[in-house]
Amino acid sequence: MGTERKKRKIKLFNFKKNKKKDKTKAPKNGTPELEPKEPKPTKTDDGGENKGGSKLQLVNGTRKKRRIMRFIAYGIILAVIITLIVLNALSSTGLIEAIQNSYVSMGEGSYPISVYSSNATQYYNQNGMQCVLNGSFFELYNNDGKLVQAVSHGMSNPNLKMSEARYLLYDRGRYTVSVFNYSDELYSVEFDKAIVSADIGRDGTFAVVTDSDTFQNTVYVYDKDHKKGIDPIFKWNAANYYVTDVAVADDGESIAVMLLNSKDGSFESFVYILSFDSEAPVRSYSYSDIVSSVESCGENYMIANGFDRAYIIPWNGGEPTDLAVSGVVRHIDTDIEGNSCVVYGREDNEQVNTVVVTDLEGKTISRFEYNNTVTDVCISESGIALLHGNGVELFSLKGNSLGSYASEVKGLYVGLTDDADVLILDNTKIVKVKK
Repeated sequence: MGTERKKRKIKLFNFKKNKKKDKTKAPKNGTPELEPKEPKPTKTDDGGENKGGSKLQLVNGTRKKRRIMRFIAYGIILAVIITLIVLNALSSTGLIEAIQNSYVSMGEGSYPISVYSSNATQYYNQNGMQCVLNGSFFELYNNDGKLVQAVSHGMSNPNLKMSEARYLLYDRGRYTVSVFNYSDELYSVEFDKAIVSADIGRDGTFAVVTDSDTFQNTVYVYDKDHKKGIDPIFKWNAANYYVTDVAVADDGESIAVMLLNSKDGSFESFVYILSFDSEAPVRSYSYSDIVSSVESCGENYMIANGFDRAYIIPWNGGEPTDLAVSGVVRHIDTDIEGNSCVVYGREDNEQVNTVVVTDLEGKTISRFEYNNTVTDVCISESGIALLHGNGVELFSLKGNSLGSYASEVKGLYVGLTDDADVLILDNTKIVKVKK
């Protein structure tokens, strides 16, 4: 007990003694001058010493870095989302389908290609793809010769229309329309009345003209996501004139119908441009002769033509242009961008021909003579290919000669890739020819 008290006294004594020793110099005014204490050094993130910092500063710096990293991550995510939205908008039928089409069309085959579709009735070469149609098969190849799709269509009178990402088959005079992408049949529509014509737009919207019991004809329009049993998004009845053809605008928001009427032994033709919110035409054009076909050529214009007539008609309502065809229209072709060419010539001489080329706006950029037969024509950004017998003549869009190609086969149709490769389809195969 006494020992504990003694220890406490000693501690107390030492404390007081230390207090006495802890003297500070005071100025003359009596206020003690305190010496500033140096902060203890702290460790930095890289293991060094931060002699003048503090733990609070380190915490604030770490939080700031985290906020910056979050902002960067949010920015990257936002940029990815915006990019996907833009790509989806630019893709003709949506980004997912564009990716699917790109995937299935990858790969290489070889030439010559032995086709299922012997004695083809139609051949297209566009957007890096080539499709062949005959009475039994519809086939799709890429320009490297790989078979992408082959379908036994089962139609009596098949007709093919193509857009950037999809293909439409319709049975003229019968009742079936089928729509395909590069790998699958997306849907099929059956009609009660016979089909007259059909077309598909860049965004997948498609239109079908049929006969009618109560009108001259009826036009049905379906969107790209059409499902079985769903009504068309637009229906138009032709009360007074026959509908001979239809074209769908690239944006899928309007159609053009070609109308024909016979009156007092003469013919008159009309082009009606229809939007889907009214049965009244937005614009109409009339011609005092037979104009029976219409084809959309990119986003800006269409070509309406008859046996010996061809007109450029703007989608947006500008003035139409007469292409001043002299003779009969032999061939018309349009590339994926909207450049077009029309081949016409004398009815009594197939070796006298003229080629007129129009640009994306529908303006004439060249007109040149070609003194040889023209079996088929194909236009792409690399030029214009004119097929004649066993050879092909290649011209630039301005009408300058780019050379001749000889072939061992007598072709029915010609294709021209963006790399200026010439493809020729005969009765049984597709061959690639060189200069």
